[in-house]
Amino acid sequence: MCARKLSREAEEGRSDIDEKIRMADVPDQAASRMLRMELPWRDWVIRDLLRYWYALLVLAADAFLVLTLLYTFNIRDILGIMALLILVAALVALEVRIYRWIWPGGIFFKEQ
Repeated sequence: MCARKLSREAEEGRSDIDEKIRMADVPDQAASRMLRMELPWRDWVIRDLLRYWYALLVLAADAFLVLTLLYTFNIRDILGIMALLILVAALVALEVRIYRWIWPGGIFFKEQ
C-alpha cells in the first residue's frame, strides 16, 4: 500500500513538472536539466539512460552488420559497397523511426 502511494505521488509530481515546463515554453536543454533535478532515479532511467543505450546498441548492430556482410560475401567492388551503403541508410532510417515511435516527444513522453 505504501509503494502504491509513493508511486502515485511520483506520477503526480512528474505530470506537474511536465506541465510547468510545457506552459513556460522552456528550451529543451533547460527542461532536461529541470527534469533530472526534480524526478526520481527511475524516471531518469526511463527518460535518458534507455535512450542512450538504444542509440549505442543500434550503432553497434549497424557496424556489426556491415563488417559481417563485408567479410561473409567478400565485397570488394564498388557496386557491392554501394548496395551495402543503401542497405545501411535504409536500416538507419528504420531505426530513427523506431526511436521516434518509442520516444515521440523528445524528452517528453506522449500522454496515454
